[in-house]
Amino acid sequence: MKNILIIFGTRPEFIKLLPLFNEIKRNGLVGFVSVFSGQQSDLLPDLFSQFKFKPDYVLQTTNHNNILSFSFANILNQLQILYEELKTKSNIEMIIAQGDTTTAACAAMMAFFCGIRFTHIEAGLRTNDLANPFPEEFYRTMISRITYMHCVPTKSAMENLLSEGISPNSIEVTGNTIVDSVKMICENYSQVEIKRDVVLITCHRRENLNSNFIFLMNQIIVLAKRYPDLRFKWVSHTNPLVKAILDLNPFLNIQNLEVILPLNILDLYKLYDKTKLIITDSGGIQEEAISFNIPVMVFRNKTERIESIQSGYSHYCSFEHDPFQTMFEEIINSMPMEMHNPYGDGQAAKRIISLIKK
Repeated sequence: MKNILIIFGTRPEFIKLLPLFNEIKRNGLVGFVSVFSGQQSDLLPDLFSQFKFKPDYVLQTTNHNNILSFSFANILNQLQILYEELKTKSNIEMIIAQGDTTTAACAAMMAFFCGIRFTHIEAGLRTNDLANPFPEEFYRTMISRITYMHCVPTKSAMENLLSEGISPNSIEVTGNTIVDSVKMICENYSQVEIKRDVVLITCHRRENLNSNFIFLMNQIIVLAKRYPDLRFKWVSHTNPLVKAILDLNPFLNIQNLEVILPLNILDLYKLYDKTKLIITDSGGIQEEAISFNIPVMVFRNKTERIESIQSGYSHYCSFEHDPFQTMFEEIINSMPMEMHNPYGDGQAAKRIISLIKK
């Protein structure tokens, strides 16, 4: 087998690619080369250490103060330099990337420019609104136009691609590798019956870093005072805009409301075991929550993880005071649903590797 580059740059990408790396190792496959773009250079080293993983190549990229065009140009340039180096040693047969990040978009674009087949993992997600989420919706639609093999997590993702004229011969429903990851990571600790009294909050998307963020903070303050028996934990983010607001300690003197630093994945999953409700604009958390039987209030106008909305496990938040609090109270006071995971059976990585080998 000729060289196949697996390119990633963010924490969610790495977590979702872990089952793929494990499957490659378990089968003793050769020719797979891992490339870390450096997009989230502050978050990945701890994960590499935790999972005893060493990427084959680490690119020297910089964040450029979160300016998208600079980051995109920098990552694309560094990937091209690496490709020029590697192709002198052996042929590159395929490039693989996951999701809808700047790194994934750059990997796909480089593959297109160089005439290399590109495989997209978690393909076909759509909101059909380029502003929500921004820039991810643009990235994923652009990636689909130049992808050789689309590994879609669900049937609805497949239908999205078919409606855009993508050949059905290039699409395979594999399931989402996040289900594989949750199963694999949870094997490292014993889940026990724990009182669920945590409300977990995250907010980081660019379209929410405005008055929406302030609205959410105000709603959480009201609810924390109204529900003193619940523990409200707001997870900070490496995005400098989020960090700057939360570092001002807006929840001072509210005993059951605290800002916590981003957790490593094992500690996060342990916290999920204690969580009664999640309020988030994260797509990945919407997927993970189902594996832990946690309902989600989605703090967005639209989501590409439509399956959890359709199943009744997730609910769109209102950006108005009274409906937001009414929804919170209805969910927090209801019996938990018995959830059937629409994102897969934990065998996605095996299916993807089988496709690549063919």
